[in-house]
Amino acid sequence: MDFAPHTERTFEKGSQEQRLQELEVSGGQAARLRLLGRMTSSFVLDTRQPLAVIVTDCGTAQRLLVSGRDTTEQMEVLLSRIVQCARWADEVIGFADRMIARRISTLALVDINSLAKSAVQFSQCESFSRAVTLHLAQSPGRALVLGDELQLLQVVVTLLVSTLQQQPARKTERHAVHLCIADIGDEIVLDIGTPLTSGNGKLEDQRKRTTKADSDVDICRSIVEAHQGALECRRGRSGVMFRMRLPRVSDRLERSHSHSQPSSLKDS
Repeated sequence: MDFAPHTERTFEKGSQEQRLQELEVSGGQAARLRLLGRMTSSFVLDTRQPLAVIVTDCGTAQRLLVSGRDTTEQMEVLLSRIVQCARWADEVIGFADRMIARRISTLALVDINSLAKSAVQFSQCESFSRAVTLHLAQSPGRALVLGDELQLLQVVVTLLVSTLQQQPARKTERHAVHLCIADIGDEIVLDIGTPLTSGNGKLEDQRKRTTKADSDVDICRSIVEAHQGALECRRGRSGVMFRMRLPRVSDRLERSHSHSQPSSLKDS
């Protein structure tokens, strides 16, 4: 892919904090609500499935308890699965709660590897319903940036869902969407989408948008730029590819930030 070279950035913490909070108040929360609306069926399935497993396993455990046999091993398996399902349902509900809430933006160290993994987990039902396989290739070691974790998660999930929902119809093969994280120089680079080859025709700049879903991608671009980064989008016949670039946290900044409290920003 031929993405335009990124210009040198100057990290100004004060102005970055102010811009992040302005985005949170002006459009960040509204965009998250629209994102949840687009993922409603996925979230329903993501909570219904573990709850159904819990109900079934509880019924099985109840029958084992009154059977009079030694069922310790079976009970351990059932209880372990019940705990896992309960935790996952709690994570999904917690994710939705965080997306809905009006909040104060907070700067902290964020691992893009971990963030992308969470985005993939929350998008599994969406990808399954569309017959899309998700491939995550993480950067070796931690891919640390300084930013607002929820806003960055919002960006990654929005881009991933947009990619899934823009996949062209294929009758003979299963779709594949890739998330690739790389540490390149002083940047953390995250590619999301379908690799675009030279045979896919002319790539289009996606800055001209009309739908609400596309306007949410514009919000994502504003969030990334407020983090001193850049977001680009290209389209070909095979699908769409997003590239997000963020300043990598230096070792010195990581050490100094780990010994200080994150900055909390008040609502304007």
